[in-house]
Amino acid sequence: YVQVSYSTNAGYVHMTFASSLYPESQVDSYREATMDYALAVHDSLWESGALTADMTDYDKCVAIHDYISGNVKYSNELLAALNTSYTFDWGITAYGAMIDRLTICQGYADAFDMLTSMLGMNCTQVAGSGGGELHNWALIELDGNWYHVDCTWDATAFPGGDGTCSKAYLFVSDEQMRRTHSWDASLYPEA
Repeated sequence: YVQVSYSTNAGYVHMTFASSLYPESQVDSYREATMDYALAVHDSLWESGALTADMTDYDKCVAIHDYISGNVKYSNELLAALNTSYTFDWGITAYGAMIDRLTICQGYADAFDMLTSMLGMNCTQVAGSGGGELHNWALIELDGNWYHVDCTWDATAFPGGDGTCSKAYLFVSDEQMRRTHSWDASLYPEA
């Protein structure tokens, strides 16, 4: 199996890649490339003015959401390969979202989790279903409240990867999210 997680502590991002499928040297290579690119994306968002010091965490989440949803394309081919071969591909993680700019739902959620964690925000990922299909998305804590964020569904509303995206699944409550998504609510904070 492959596990990817992100956490912050005293201004540092700790990224864990664990795998029973790949040699440690290959996992280290992907971890390093992903972190390097995440830092480059982070820095470019600050340098471009998409992120500024006077922004609220809500505003920063919008900027990260819009970057990911507007610049990463959903890969039906990657999903089909995953569903037919049942083998892991790094494209389904933040690596695919940030380096290849081509991924599936897990990569969108990983990238959002990673970039918000780099800003010191508390984010987790939800494993459930959307539209009857297995699906992953994020939960973000802002000012003591939790919200659902589904960069995948907002990206696929405008599938060009040209910087445009929807905001229909940004800062969504449990009640709103249940209209199209399902998950075991006992495993996650209430939104």
